[in-house]
Amino acid sequence: MSFFQSNLAQRIWTGVIFGFAISLILLMAPNNVFFRILSGVTMLAFFGHALREWLIITSSSSQKFLWWSFGFIYILFPPAYYCFYILNNLSLENKIGVLILMSVVFIFTLVKDIAKEFISDKITVIILVVLVSPAILYLHDLVRDKSISPEETAIWVVLVMTLAFVWATDIGGYVVGKTIGGWKLAPSISPNKTWAGFIGGFAFVYFVFFLAADKIIISSSQYFIPFFICLVAQLGDLFESWVKRKFGVKDSGNILPGHGGMLDRIDGLIPALWLMFILLEVVKL
Repeated sequence: MSFFQSNLAQRIWTGVIFGFAISLILLMAPNNVFFRILSGVTMLAFFGHALREWLIITSSSSQKFLWWSFGFIYILFPPAYYCFYILNNLSLENKIGVLILMSVVFIFTLVKDIAKEFISDKITVIILVVLVSPAILYLHDLVRDKSISPEETAIWVVLVMTLAFVWATDIGGYVVGKTIGGWKLAPSISPNKTWAGFIGGFAFVYFVFFLAADKIIISSSQYFIPFFICLVAQLGDLFESWVKRKFGVKDSGNILPGHGGMLDRIDGLIPALWLMFILLEVVKL
């Protein structure tokens, strides 16, 4: 097998494409309400697909209702919290349009397998595009000149910062863990994770933090934020590994070549966003 056909190559090119698309949306979002809405819709699509994978993984449990209830709250609350701020500053007409768009995308991610029983994948995608495109074009024209509230800007900064730290955690853990190896972190849960990778995640997070420190530091207390984001991101990764092992599943899905499922990609982001919600809304940091 050549390098270009290897799992590592698939991880790299999938990560580059995935990261570029997300970064483009986030970079355009600060001064454009349309891209804020698009970022919310994208989050719902990703987290909705992750929820679908969670439901499939835990469907064999005799306590399926509890697992599913937990999954709905645990996975869907972060994007719902972000979308609330997007909708809060819109007119009623815009709110209805955005809610319809978000609902179509979210429902599609949950029931697309049912659609496969009746129509092909290509036709399914065409139907989604036909349904969503008019709403996107309409919203672009409707909100392109609308001002963005300070609250929206603050939430956007938190989202980007959290995403950057979680990505740094994943990259640092993978690179350092693969390079150094050594003692296993939790062999009974995730045999491939090492203490070197665990520490490497923190090193990469603080590297990213100090690169952008002049743009995001408000008070000295923020120096602790990267540490806790990195910690809960790695705990979230271990938690998902434990759930998959409990139900005898290797990957949550296969939507991302070389990476597995969507839940495999955002397992650290979910608890990190929960942490930022607690710090912002409960602790009032």
